[in-house]
Amino acid sequence: CGTDEWAPEGSESCFLRTVVFLTWHEPISWVLLAANTLLLLLVAGAAGLFAWHLDTPVVRSAGGRLCFLMLG
Repeated sequence: CGTDEWAPEGSESCFLRTVVFLTWHEPISWVLLAANTLLLLLVAGAAGLFAWHLDTPVVRSAGGRLCFLMLG
């Protein structure tokens, strides 16, 4: 097969490759965007809490300033 073709294993016939991208009109795109935004806000909130309570024993025992590197 050529570079723009593919074949199933053991097959002798080749098929053209098709590339499919996500578009903004598909619901899965909006779901992934919402999930990504929610998780980013959760990470930012956790970093904010660690920064707010940086001098407490709990944050120091969890790694102190190294926690920001792990969250990053």
